[in-house]
Amino acid sequence: MDKDRISNPLFGRYAPLPLSAREYIGAADSAALRALILILTSPDGAALDRSTLDGAGLTRAEFERGAAFWRERGVLPGQSADPSDPAAAGPSLPAAPSVVIDASPAYDTIQIADDMDSNEALRRMLTEAQSILGKTLGSGEVCTLYGLYDWLRLTPEAVLLLIEYCASHGKRGIKYIEKTAIEWSKAGVSDADSARRHIELLRREEDSLGHIRKLLGISGRDLTPTERRIASRWAELGVDDETILLAYDKTVANTGKLAMAYMDKVVDGLLNDEKKSPAAAEKAPKPRRAAPGGQAPSRTRLDYGEFERISLKNLMEKK
Repeated sequence: MDKDRISNPLFGRYAPLPLSAREYIGAADSAALRALILILTSPDGAALDRSTLDGAGLTRAEFERGAAFWRERGVLPGQSADPSDPAAAGPSLPAAPSVVIDASPAYDTIQIADDMDSNEALRRMLTEAQSILGKTLGSGEVCTLYGLYDWLRLTPEAVLLLIEYCASHGKRGIKYIEKTAIEWSKAGVSDADSARRHIELLRREEDSLGHIRKLLGISGRDLTPTERRIASRWAELGVDDETILLAYDKTVANTGKLAMAYMDKVVDGLLNDEKKSPAAAEKAPKPRRAAPGGQAPSRTRLDYGEFERISLKNLMEKK
């Protein structure tokens, strides 16, 4: 067997192990090592389902953190190793496979009942979920919420924070909650702390988007995905109200409607013009004016009148 390759019993081939990976094995934690093994034993471009991750004892977030460990060191595609490093001369690994989390597994109600009997936090989650949603959950809804815990690996506390967030926006349907849970999981939410941070991020974004909606007179409908993306970008750039309104006027004048994609280009143009404006130049630091003969004056240098005043003051104080 080639000493630089690991046998792949699952797919009957050999996955190359780069020489550059060896120096980082000691620094890799358990999740990073397991992620590397999954990548080595996965066909190129293959997706990992939940059962594969479960078999490796990894959550989705742990797998992605593990893959990031190797990418940051140039072992996986995405960030190249230093070409001058002799350890980088080995063959390259396939890209980290994606994780499929958009298809919920089917659950047996007996399995759920058994887990609830032995897991107080899970029992409390389902009880409090019914209280938040204001209804008794059917068996299908219980299976869906159980899946957020078992399938998406959200802690019971994170699930309850998610449900409270959805309910606070008037969204109490179980399918909407599941869809939101998938989005949160993809964003790295797994426990109560990460859920709270994500909620705070969403609320700041909602405040910014709500302000822009009000500014543009958009009411009676949600922003489209494109509008949300553009408005979020303006918020990140810190575009002021005056620039947005001026871009809106130009957009309506030229297109006869609110066309956000067009307006986004106008905003970019206005921002570039602002950087070149005299007002922006006024704010820029000015070079010190050169003295006659081309030499910049010294800031510590005193003229004769200033020297005379200081001398007179010192003389008066001695008296």
